Amino acid sequence: MVKDVTREQVFLYFEKILKDHLGEDVTLSADTNLREDFGVESLEFIEFSVKLEKAFGVKLSNAEIRHCVTPSDIVQLVLNAQQDQSMNVE
Repeated sequence: MVKDVTREQVFLYFEKILKDHLGEDVTLSADTNLREDFGVESLEFIEFSVKLEKAFGVKLSNAEIRHCVTPSDIVQLVLNAQQDQSMNVE
């Protein structure tokens, strides 16, 4: 597990995943609506979550990831999962 991950680190990694998936010309902000602006579908969110899980050593719920709309939602989900996991280890 990666310890002390920052919001910015998760956002930058997610941005890289999205650019790899959609193309380098993607402009992303924390509040971009991924579904409306880029047509990202539920299955794609699951694919993103697998990459985020591997990168940050967390487990993300498929149900929760499918409810995400913005990069900010995804970043918060990763940070919450990391916090929950570290609390279970202590």
